[in-house]
Amino acid sequence: MDRVEGTTRESAKEYDVNKLCPTAPCSTPVSHLVLPEPAGSSNKKLSATTIFPRMAAISAVEAISNSPQAAEIAVFDPFATSKEAESLAQDAVADAHADYSCDLIKRTRKRDSLGTVTAAYDLKHPSLGTIAITVTKSTSNPSNPGPRAKISLHHPSATPAAIAAGTLNLAFLDFAHDACVLDIPGLLALDSHYVIDTVISALFAVAVIENDILVREQVTFEPPPKTPVQNNKKVERRTSISSVTSKKWQRKKKNKKAAEPEQVELPGFGRAVVGLSWMAVKGAFWVVGSGVKLGVNIVKEVRNA
Repeated sequence: MDRVEGTTRESAKEYDVNKLCPTAPCSTPVSHLVLPEPAGSSNKKLSATTIFPRMAAISAVEAISNSPQAAEIAVFDPFATSKEAESLAQDAVADAHADYSCDLIKRTRKRDSLGTVTAAYDLKHPSLGTIAITVTKSTSNPSNPGPRAKISLHHPSATPAAIAAGTLNLAFLDFAHDACVLDIPGLLALDSHYVIDTVISALFAVAVIENDILVREQVTFEPPPKTPVQNNKKVERRTSISSVTSKKWQRKKKNKKAAEPEQVELPGFGRAVVGLSWMAVKGAFWVVGSGVKLGVNIVKEVRNA
């Protein structure tokens, strides 16, 4: 599958799906996918993605070129450059679109608490009806740890229980094992032309849509600035801190000056008690012992007197 560059459609991605043969040097076109970007949240429904097998258009043009109408036009337009030849080819391609063109529509998409994504799509086929496509967590490969997705396409007759159990899978992409598995007998039993090309294109389309959503949901950080940024906030913070500190120091100094006259007015004994009060805590036991001895000596001196 190749990305088409230079697309003119806004907010859309175009891909060409080609089929390669190991024994042939050339590739065969399978489909052309136009995948629109979701307008908002990933939970909203995407607009329908058209899946049309290109071989249906090529076969229709080849078939109409051998018709009686083409033979009549070839009488006067052997190179098929007239408007009649162009209109005949356009009608053939339009009939092929009506018979084989499908719409891929997303129904639901959820993410659980562990980050595992589950999604459900509907592939609306003109003759086969609605075909369910689910995105679930694959059984992790021991050599490739981590949650990986498994995109499964179910049989048109599958019930909701069969879809949940995965018992009627016709094809799936298992990213845990890097495998694409097709039930060829089951697909051919549907008896619809180009069904294999349609199924493969639908699986690839779902894979691209889910990958784009996961990329948008990832957290991205801005790159570092190319030029160094001057850290003015730190300078302002330091200035403010120093100004606040100086104001507190000035206020404390003023309070200290205002309190000095009160200390001068205290009597001498009071100043001594205040100045030596810290010694009383550290030498409490010494003061008690000395006080007892001093009291005994004073009593003796008073009696002698």
